[in-house]
Amino acid sequence: MSLGYPPLRPKPQVNQTQKPKYGPHELPNLMLDGFQSNQSELLQSHPLEYSEKNWRENKFNMDMALLRNAHGIQMPLHLQLERKSVPSNLRLPGMASSNLSQDILSGKIEDLDICDVINNPRDSEAMGDPHAIMERKLGLL
Repeated sequence: MSLGYPPLRPKPQVNQTQKPKYGPHELPNLMLDGFQSNQSELLQSHPLEYSEKNWRENKFNMDMALLRNAHGIQMPLHLQLERKSVPSNLRLPGMASSNLSQDILSGKIEDLDICDVINNPRDSEAMGDPHAIMERKLGLL
């Protein structure tokens, strides 16, 4: 009995790589095929590697499936509409935006990353002339 949930252990989509065509001396023809990466042949990836790379997307899919089964199709559609409408803010160019509502809707506000601490563009003291920035956006300059 399936309730329509995505799997808890997502399977990676396997990329089929082409083996290089070997020349007469049993060596790959670099002029025709280019350099090939042998790292995938030498190192096996850990089973959790794919899951950790796509953790946020997998969590979002699980949450949407849970909402769809609990509240119907309108709830995931409503949340997706909110997530699409948030980035289109009407702030003037040159003014920094914190994207707080986008972080709340995506769940990113709960995570602390190195980008939150170091090299935050909102902390910079340099600001351009707002009139020149607006004229450039409108194509007048």
